[in-house]
Parts: sequence; C-alpha cells; structure tokens
Amino acid sequence: MTMVRHLILVGAGHAHLGVLRYFAKHPLPSVKITLITPHAVQIYSGMLPGWISGHYALSDLQIDSRSLLQSDETLLLDQVIHIDTRCSKIQTAKGQSLRYDVLSLDIGSEINLSWEKTLSTKFLPVRPLQDFVQALTPILLRARQQKDFRFMVVGAGAAGIELTFAIDHILPGQVILVGAASGLALSSTSVISKVLQLFAQRGICFFSSPIIAEDDQVILANGQRLTADCLIAASGAVAPSWLSATQLQLNSSGCVLVDSHHRSVSHANVFAVGDVCARQDLYLPHSGVHAVKAGKVLAYNLNACLTQQSLRQYRPRSRVLYLLATGPQSAIASWGSWSIGGKWLWVVKNKIDRAYVSLYQVRRK
Repeated sequence: MTMVRHLILVGAGHAHLGVLRYFAKHPLPSVKITLITPHAVQIYSGMLPGWISGHYALSDLQIDSRSLLQSDETLLLDQVIHIDTRCSKIQTAKGQSLRYDVLSLDIGSEINLSWEKTLSTKFLPVRPLQDFVQALTPILLRARQQKDFRFMVVGAGAAGIELTFAIDHILPGQVILVGAASGLALSSTSVISKVLQLFAQRGICFFSSPIIAEDDQVILANGQRLTADCLIAASGAVAPSWLSATQLQLNSSGCVLVDSHHRSVSHANVFAVGDVCARQDLYLPHSGVHAVKAGKVLAYNLNACLTQQSLRQYRPRSRVLYLLATGPQSAIASWGSWSIGGKWLWVVKNKIDRAYVSLYQVRRK
C-alpha cells in the first residue's frame, strides 16, 4: 500500500498560487495537498492602486484560489496560529490540528504599528488586503460626497506612495503622506527625485518625520499634530508575531530563516517564501517580483522534497524591473539606479499585471 504524504500550504500568496498551478501540471498521486488561507478570493496587490484610481474593476484583480484546486486537494478557510515542528503539526485559529510531511509558508507579513499608541476608529491597515478593500470601498464613497474629507497615508515605501498617488488621482488635494525621518523608502535616488517632483506638481503634502499616533492624531517629532478622517497604515512590514513561539530558526526581525532553496535552515521539511522569510546567504528585498520568481523554484523544490530528489536554488538577479504606479495611467520604471517615467510605462505595467492575473483567473470545472 502506497503511503500518502501531506503537503500543507499556509497562505495563498503569489508563490503558493504558482505552486498550485505547478502541481496541477505535475500531479503526485501519493501526495495530499491542503491550502490554508482565511480568504478564498485573493487580491493581487500589484493592481490595487489601479483599482483605487478607477482604472480597474475589482474583479480584474481578484483570484479565486478555489478554481486552482484539483478535485483531491483541500481548501481550509482558516489561519495557522502555531507550528509544532517536533511532531510536524500545525494548529489553526478554529481549533484544527493537522499533521504535515512537508510544510510551506507564504503568509506575507503584518503592518508595523510600533508608532501607534492608541487604536483609532479612523485607523485602516493595508493588510490583510481583502479586509482593506472591503473597508475602503464605503470610505471612498463618503470621501467623494464630503469635499473636506482627508486621508492620511502613513508609510513612505512603495505601497504608501502608490496609495497616495491613487487617492490623489480621484480626490485631488484630499490626501497627505507621512513617512520616516529618512524620507521616501525607495532604493533609487532617481525614483525618489521623480516622486518628489510629482508631489510638488500635484500639491501632495509629504511629511518626513518620526511619528506617534495618539487619540486620532499623528504627532510629528516637532510636536505638530496632523488629523485625518481616514488614517491608512502602510508603514512597513513585520513578521507575524506567532512565529516567535515556534521552533523555527528566525532572523533578528522574526522572519523564517531560509537557505538558497527557500528551505528552513533549522527544519528540512519546512519551506518559506515572500515577506515571511529571510535568506541566510544574501539580502533579498521583500517584493512581489521576488515572491513570484522564487515561487517557481519553491514549486519545484516542494515536489523534489516529496519525491526525495535534489533541490534547486533561487538565484535572484542583481537588478530587477520595478514599476511604480503614479495615479493617472502613468508609472515610473526603475532598473538599478536608472529610472524613467511616463504614460507609456503604464501600458507596460498594465500588460504585465493583466498577464499575471490571467494565469490564475480560470473557470472552475
């Protein structure tokens, strides 16, 4: 009798969507696959600013993970809250305990809220994306009807910048951006220059300062108090806190430490990809680009681990193409230190994003 092995995929991020697609083409009859995610329908983050700007319908950026599952695969709408690597079991928020032979983590990250002292009713974190989209929809409707409605985006990384541009496109003059004292958190100085030029052209206020959020206000280092009707938190990523109670080896930031195969350095039957992990051998920036590309290697390696074959390494390129949406149908592209902006780059970005989503927007049989 053939022994059935259990592969558990925790999270339905970019990489795990690719894993499901891979196993649909390369099925293993003796392997049971379970996908655990709190939401069946995923939001593609690369097109989210375009949706806010009015360039996409919500359905354009939705991926139904149920349509990717084969008949013998299981979807569990739940969240993992603990991993016991000593007996290879996971525990879910709804009380289920499942044993795994191979485990893969693609759960993303949580918003860094170290600056927030008191939780405000006006507070809206960008993650989880599904909750953010659901909450933002009526807020945008209200903002259109109330001309003095004000948004404040906290976090001057790529996500916060794109959200600021998107909101300003549909509601000019109704959004400000607040970031760290170091300024815009972008790797290229030429991109920073272009973003600041666009801010100046469009009258977008950017405050660069350490902050504290207290009593519905954001307090800058100089004592200035800023208020808004909606405070969007896009203030960087931190690893899920529950990982600290596992036996997995983590880095100083709490991310799962992995090798070049994206396998845990402490547990050979655990893999991780995306924002939840950190490479031991090199610095790998957290980005959707690397999550997608590493996901292809992850799929192969999960197959190889289950069949006791050799693993492949994910070797990231020294430079990758980044495309930053800037509100109207325009974008800024960067490649290392080089950058360029324009409307034609939106055409490129739109084509790339739609092609990616179309890989997974399949009809259920």
